[in-house]
Amino acid sequence: MKAPKEDNTDAELIVFLKTSEEAICDETTVCNWKYSSSVPTVTEMTSEFDIDNGKWLVKVVGTGFAGVADLQINGVSQLSVTQTDTMLTFTVTEVQDLVSTDVNLFFPIGLPAGHDIIKAGVTLTPKLISLTPNAGTPGGTLITA
Repeated sequence: MKAPKEDNTDAELIVFLKTSEEAICDETTVCNWKYSSSVPTVTEMTSEFDIDNGKWLVKVVGTGFAGVADLQINGVSQLSVTQTDTMLTFTVTEVQDLVSTDVNLFFPIGLPAGHDIIKAGVTLTPKLISLTPNAGTPGGTLITA
């Protein structure tokens, strides 16, 4: 096993692509890669219900959150609300179930350290928003959750 490279050094990188064609890097193509061990770090992920807009929020806490982050639940990108160097907030726009373990967080530099916290998934507990008597049918009640 080779020792890891220092930040911003040149190194040979072999890439296996999940495509139907081979990616070729020959002498006429510039294929320079820079190795960096400075990746964002995730320390916590929580979900909370925002009563003001009636939507679920996912908050990710950590360090080094530079660049655009993409939170995906079940392969669907969620709406980014705020981003600082230490916190990301996303509005959950689409989910297939209330407990999802198919969660990923991508940065331009790659997956963050602590990605196992993200892969543990997110749980969205149903919340009662309102009861509207006499809605739907004369004797009915509309329940919004």
